[in-house]
Amino acid sequence: MKRSNGRSAVPKRVILPCNRDLKPTGSDEDIRIDTIFVMRTNTLEVESLERVEYRAAFALTEIKTSSQLLNDAYKQLLRYTRQVYATQHNRRFAWGFVLCGTIAKVVLFTHDLAIASDNMDLAESHGRGAFIKLLVNFSYCEYNRLGYDTTITWDTQLNCWVIECPRFDDITGKTKNPMVYYARDPEIPADRLFGRHTRGFLASLDYKKVDMPDTFIKDAWPHTSRDFDNDPRDEISMVREIGDMFGQQDSGDLIYVNASHGGIVQCCCNSTLINDDTEAILGDTIDTIAAAVRNSELDTLLEENEEDGVAEKKTYELVFFRMHKRIATVPVGQPLTTLTSPYELMIVLADVMHTHANILEKCNILHRDLSTNNILCVRSDMTRPVRGLLIDFDCAIRVGEERVRRPERTGTPPFMSISNLMKSDVERSELDDWESVLYIVCWLGVHGVSEEDREARAERIKAHPRELCAVEKWRYGEFSDVASMKKSDLASEVEFEDNILQHFISGNAYEELKDLARRMHMIMFFNPLLDNSCHGTMPFYSRQNHLSAIEQINILQSGKASKAKNPSTSMRINPFEMRYHQRHVISKHLLGLMENITAYSKEFL
Repeated sequence: MKRSNGRSAVPKRVILPCNRDLKPTGSDEDIRIDTIFVMRTNTLEVESLERVEYRAAFALTEIKTSSQLLNDAYKQLLRYTRQVYATQHNRRFAWGFVLCGTIAKVVLFTHDLAIASDNMDLAESHGRGAFIKLLVNFSYCEYNRLGYDTTITWDTQLNCWVIECPRFDDITGKTKNPMVYYARDPEIPADRLFGRHTRGFLASLDYKKVDMPDTFIKDAWPHTSRDFDNDPRDEISMVREIGDMFGQQDSGDLIYVNASHGGIVQCCCNSTLINDDTEAILGDTIDTIAAAVRNSELDTLLEENEEDGVAEKKTYELVFFRMHKRIATVPVGQPLTTLTSPYELMIVLADVMHTHANILEKCNILHRDLSTNNILCVRSDMTRPVRGLLIDFDCAIRVGEERVRRPERTGTPPFMSISNLMKSDVERSELDDWESVLYIVCWLGVHGVSEEDREARAERIKAHPRELCAVEKWRYGEFSDVASMKKSDLASEVEFEDNILQHFISGNAYEELKDLARRMHMIMFFNPLLDNSCHGTMPFYSRQNHLSAIEQINILQSGKASKAKNPSTSMRINPFEMRYHQRHVISKHLLGLMENITAYSKEFL
């Protein structure tokens, strides 16, 4: 502590429960864990830990009788640790332990990797020394190095989370003192082991109004560039730009997401505030780890159009380097599960696609991740119908006059376009997002819009089990498999009708939703105003003859067709690429359809 250079670490105790084979509380999963580590402040008396919670777990531990079972121990630890993220809403990263025979290892879980230490053999003095040193370091390091986020804390007196949201001064360009919000447990927990670990809190600036939230706080770890000032995919700057351009426009028919506060979260390292990112977690080892991972596993994840030298240099930025960001947005919406009828759904989707078109036109921002989770409904008062709100610009990109081909996949699999699933080199456009809307219509048409419809459908399936229909299969399998299924399901009007539309819930309102899906499918894939090269879902070959019909017949009759010079040529037609060039026309037709649907739907509400 004397050599800590003023570090404000508080000594802690690392404690193991007395019993083994635990089932910690706080999870619905019926899994038992060998034992866990917990932390206690140094001032508290050591008490018996008879009841253990996932929320209190510092690190989960898996124990095996032999070092030969190390891989099995890793697998179980991977499964268990997800519960740490799900229950600890201020977790940045996690720790774990395995003990196989006499070999101990500590495992660091980052957002993309699980990194294991060298062996610590407890049967040997140097192994025991390394293990004791590790525990001592855990006892004296700062909380952020244990994996906790000190900008999100639980206030026992207020019985809520206290969340610091970054503020940015546009004049000086420096981060100002953060705004403090108050929230209950998140609406969206981070319940996965790897990824962005997105959490969503409904919050208020006034702790007295914590149960009447007016702000949505999103906390996430998106991939980014180390040069964060020039990050082309910064969601916060995009949302701020959208807010500056449109405001909330709450007096009109359309509403837009608007950023109240937001920025890069900072953490304390040796009494100094630094940006919270992958480097803050891994320290000096980041480049060594990134190089090792790049050489062994990540080559196939590089973008195909990257030059070799650039790709080698940027690998860790594309698939490894993440930045901790937090944004507070208004207004607060409700999930699509709160809608009461297909008519409300059609109004919400029409609103969202009109805002989508305006954002693309005025801000050159393409969303690229339309799904049932990223579209909300807003009910401001009883005098106007429900409206739609488009959120979550994590996967959005800026597009300009010259678009660059980006063969990558982004989005939610059941709602991803065919080109997106195939990682096609056809440039992503608004048509991919329109295709996602078609899948949303099909998904909710089959599963039900209102809670009553969903429950009734579930009861029917329970009473009469049947095989999954096409829409339900879109959740399973590899990306290429889902792409093939969608190609087949949308290949023609007949296939679309038989594979999807006939599975819609029955009823007049769902007939209207079915008609919307039918028209959207026609406009996108078989638009009568576009030539046949834009039709369908399968590439095909088109023969172009350079001879007249009479000349071709004479050649065939003379038997000299094989000797003829270039009587015809074959051209491979990709309908997705041909439609890309007609995207403005197709989008205009689809917007017109949605406008008519909105007016029609409002008559029933």
